[in-house]
Amino acid sequence: MTVMEEALRQAGIKVPTKRQRIWTWLKDHPGGKVSSDVAAGLGIPKQSVATELWTMEQRKMVTSVLELRRDKKGRSRNLAVYSTTPGMQTYELLPKPKQIKPRKSTLEKVLAANPRPTPTMTGPADTPTIAVQPSPVLESVQKTRADIAAIIKADLDVVSFVGSLKVKEARALYVELSKLFGAK
Repeated sequence: MTVMEEALRQAGIKVPTKRQRIWTWLKDHPGGKVSSDVAAGLGIPKQSVATELWTMEQRKMVTSVLELRRDKKGRSRNLAVYSTTPGMQTYELLPKPKQIKPRKSTLEKVLAANPRPTPTMTGPADTPTIAVQPSPVLESVQKTRADIAAIIKADLDVVSFVGSLKVKEARALYVELSKLFGAK
């Protein structure tokens, strides 16, 4: 707390908030100012002023324009130059804007509506089988083949099937389809 704030409180005067002080300073110094100018004018840390200005911009209390300026070292920088909103004559804390909820993607909606089916495949009893040592990739390929057969038989949605595959299963499916259609 500064000496001025202490004196105001002892005198019974309500001390303005930091946001109100920044807005009033911008109003009293027209022409647009960068956050470092405001910080130097009020004696408030630059980062704190920048945060407050950004918040006020979100609330439509101030406006900013990017200007190409040179810093102390002579480098060109795009700096946000702030000024009060033209329609506001007195300080008024405006409400925060409503946050937009993220929408579900189409794939997420399809997967939620159509849970992964449990495939069942029946084949002729006299189908020859080859004895192969079990491996996770082979089991995944066999499961994927069974899933494809179930989809073809049940006439299910292919998008929901592909969306429900694990990465390993999708890779195995890709390899099988590449073999079938001759892709390299």
